[in-house]
Amino acid sequence: FPVTITNSNITLPATPVANFDRIRIADVAGTWGQAPVNLLRNGNLIMGQSTDFSLNVRNASVELIYSGPTFGWRFV
Repeated sequence: FPVTITNSNITLPATPVANFDRIRIADVAGTWGQAPVNLLRNGNLIMGQSTDFSLNVRNASVELIYSGPTFGWRFV
């Protein structure tokens, strides 16, 4: 879904399904460099860490898959 410079937080699902739920996000407007988008973990890990994640690379696109409770959301 589109994320604009005024919408800087994305809350990940609270009850994702392991090895099934995926999320794709792209900076189509090229604004993440000056206005990072925060991925809010919503109680699950991101890359095995219990911290939120900031997307701050201009024109980037990312895909995450929920791997399960041990590592949580993983970038693919």
